[in-house]
Amino acid sequence: MMLIYLGAFTLPSLLIYQKKFFAAHKKLGKLHLETIVTVAAACTAAAMVPNRLPKLSNILTYIGLGPLTLKDTFLLGLNYPMQSGFNVLIWTFFTICGSLGFVFLLLLFIHSITTLLKKLKQSPAQAKKFDKPALPRPVDSPPALPSSEAWLLTALLISILGYISILSFGHLFDRYLLPLYPLTLILISLFVPSNSDFDLIGRSGKALTVILIGLFAYFSVASAHDYLAWNRARWDALNHLTSVQKISPKLIDGGYEFNGWLLADKNYQPRPNKSYWWVDDDEYLIASGPLPGYQEIARYPFKRWLLIEEKPILTLKRTKKD
Repeated sequence: MMLIYLGAFTLPSLLIYQKKFFAAHKKLGKLHLETIVTVAAACTAAAMVPNRLPKLSNILTYIGLGPLTLKDTFLLGLNYPMQSGFNVLIWTFFTICGSLGFVFLLLLFIHSITTLLKKLKQSPAQAKKFDKPALPRPVDSPPALPSSEAWLLTALLISILGYISILSFGHLFDRYLLPLYPLTLILISLFVPSNSDFDLIGRSGKALTVILIGLFAYFSVASAHDYLAWNRARWDALNHLTSVQKISPKLIDGGYEFNGWLLADKNYQPRPNKSYWWVDDDEYLIASGPLPGYQEIARYPFKRWLLIEEKPILTLKRTKKD
């Protein structure tokens, strides 16, 4: 799953790498290699589609960014926005891209290890010859970093594979993968000559790269907007309760951030049927939809930029004592 995520987000760069990889292995038969990669990616995608991304929890969710840390959504699994057909299609496409990137990542790691082993077996004279740039570079350009730098390949491989191994032993959140992305991009860059340009990957590769970058940009901006809008609506509801209606925070379950900010207590003992985030009494509840035993007393709508069902923030009041 970690490599699927990593492959999905680094795929634009991996497309350039794989073109150079195939070009460097013509003797193995380019068509043969591409067939293997295509079949492997298709099989991986077929296995992954029933478990579409985003599979790891916390930051990246099918409705955008960030966990909705309210009792109904976060603890009870209720009142989440419904996925549209377009939403399912996008995540399916992204899962397939991740599967393709997964195969390219495996090729990249194998290629890196093979190159490193060859480098370590070379004599100093051979290494010096191997490190010589294939093409002269302009005087004013920075020196090209040879792909055979043993120390750099070793550091990158240990960092990436070691980090993945450590993460495999504990509970994994998607945000824990962030350090892997720049390390992987550096590793990719070692095997793409500095004189390569965007035309290297061909028309179909360029189209896929542009589509991916466009989707990344749209999702990043729109999902950040939606999460901020959701938070503004939630805090508007809470500020109205505490500042206008003068309701004590001890009577409110306003979500993890609200109760944690105002009522955190290391000696707090979780209570049955109440959220674990320092709730004394949940006479008032902030939620994304209706809940049994509560009536709606206020509604705070907000606009989404992602194509997701819009569900307003509700202020609920208990109709009967627990």
